[in-house]
Amino acid sequence: MNNKNSFLKEWWIIVAGEIAVSLITVAVYLLIGQFSYRVVTGVILGSAVIILNFLFLYISVNRAVDNYMELRGNREMTEEEAEKFAKDNAMMIQNATKLSYVIRTFTMMGALVLALLLDWFDVIATVVPLLAFRPILIASQLLSKKKGEG
Repeated sequence: MNNKNSFLKEWWIIVAGEIAVSLITVAVYLLIGQFSYRVVTGVILGSAVIILNFLFLYISVNRAVDNYMELRGNREMTEEEAEKFAKDNAMMIQNATKLSYVIRTFTMMGALVLALLLDWFDVIATVVPLLAFRPILIASQLLSKKKGEG
């Protein structure tokens, strides 16, 4: 349950961060006189891809961990048995993480290609939310650490 609460907190931070970045992007376009509906559709596309990718990461990795724990069962294991089990089955989680990474990367590239090919999206407005994901995560972690220390 704690893991789910932690995810929800992190997910809402990502959503709030992406909304803030989107609003700032729209405001900049308004200030420079380049605003159009394409800016709005661009930030929506970029933000949606990031938010859904984060959700997909959580689901895919948790499913792999759940499968790993199901295989392990509840029985007591000696240190050697536990080490052998982990060695034999850890690849399941690594593969899920790698597959998730590949899918998330392709969805981001797909959003960029879509923005480039269709006149419905402003490319820069699409890219900004995609690039903002990492800084939002870093800021979230820094704020969490600061709250924990205070």
